[in-house]
Amino acid sequence: MPALAAGAAVQAYAADRAAADRAGSSVASAWGDQIPTSKGEALRLLGAGPEAAAGALKKIVDGLRQTWHPDRAANDADRRLRELRMKQINAAWDILSGRRQET
Repeated sequence: MPALAAGAAVQAYAADRAAADRAGSSVASAWGDQIPTSKGEALRLLGAGPEAAAGALKKIVDGLRQTWHPDRAANDADRRLRELRMKQINAAWDILSGRRQET
């Protein structure tokens, strides 16, 4: 996946978040509340295909970590959502990088 596509994935998630904020809802429906447990789930969560290179995946993960960092939360509900997203992002990266076994 080229770097441009990685940036586009981060922008898409940021746009989803902004739209949810304007609508007064959360983006929980877009990502769900489950922690990924397989490579397929991890790739789906990151918005990447199975052919994505490790470097591109790392850029996507880094961008999502910045976008969803809990320190950027506006209130307690937003912080809880951001903490969940960070857990999901970190679990996806751990699976894809081989630090966590698929179940």
